[in-house]
Amino acid sequence: MMIFSFSYFAIITFLVIILIIFVVIFSILSQSKQKISRLEFEKNLLIEKEREISLQMIKYQHEKQNLTEKNREINQELRYKTEKTEELQKEFLEKTHQLFQAKTRFEQEEERVRKTEEEKKQQAIDNYSTMWSEHEKKVISKLKEICISEFSSFTFYENTTLPPVFDGSLKPDFCVLYNDRYIVFDAKKSKNISQYIKDQIKITAKKYKEISEISRQIFFVIPDDEFQEISQKIYNSEGFTFIILSFSNIESTLFLLSKMQIIENLSDINPEERENIIHCISEYMQHVSVQNSVNILMAEKSFHLENSVQALPEDFTQYLEKKKNSSLPFSLQKAKSLAQKSSHQKEKIEKMKTPQIIL
Repeated sequence: MMIFSFSYFAIITFLVIILIIFVVIFSILSQSKQKISRLEFEKNLLIEKEREISLQMIKYQHEKQNLTEKNREINQELRYKTEKTEELQKEFLEKTHQLFQAKTRFEQEEERVRKTEEEKKQQAIDNYSTMWSEHEKKVISKLKEICISEFSSFTFYENTTLPPVFDGSLKPDFCVLYNDRYIVFDAKKSKNISQYIKDQIKITAKKYKEISEISRQIFFVIPDDEFQEISQKIYNSEGFTFIILSFSNIESTLFLLSKMQIIENLSDINPEERENIIHCISEYMQHVSVQNSVNILMAEKSFHLENSVQALPEDFTQYLEKKKNSSLPFSLQKAKSLAQKSSHQKEKIEKMKTPQIIL
């Protein structure tokens, strides 16, 4: 009985052990199954991931290939642009050098033109100064020549021998003593003679207005050609009367001043003599006026004839020019001698009027 009980207990124990083992095995199998399922799931995930990675790799391969191709194109384009840039830089340097050379040449040409213009301006100034100086010398020489001639009794002063009343700031070209006053003669010349005369009148009047020893009549002597350009010949300023003279009118003006001085000094002259003197002066003034007009008209005719000659054949005009310059039609010394006395002129005219018999 006891043995049976022990065996029964042993069986139960064995069965329990078997059951436990089975449970353990089942548990292990269950866990293994779960683990296998999980591993399968993870495997599937990995397979999917691998597939995705493969696809990504394929994509990356394509992208890499595209990028490689793009990089090759970029490198090719970069090389092209680099070469182009080098060419452009070289061209730029060449153009810059050319531009610098052109700029240098331009500056040199500009400097040459500037110097040429300055030289021309200086030459024009020098020429004009020379012309002014020559005009001034001619005016002073003519005034002096007239004042020392036989019909004049003027005391005169040149710009180097002025009386004390003229200080350093007052230096007229020439003046004559007329009834205890000094009549001023100034040589004037300008490219714009009308405006220049107006400006000089203001300056001169301002300088002389406080000096009572200076005559209220002042003469400006200008070249004959410039005299034709001005319309107004007489101006009034600061109590002065400014009279514009042409070079050709110097002699007649001094002659009239000389006669007027004589008239003003002859207080006892009778009316008949006064009338004769006035008539003589008016006749002389009219003659001078007509003579000047005739000279101007004849000069215009001369220029017209000279222009007409220019239309002749060139070799003919050259011959005429050479012939014209070979000698003057008369001696200047003879003309000057003949101009000294009117009696010589009358004698010459009488000989011309009297027929000469040639044997």
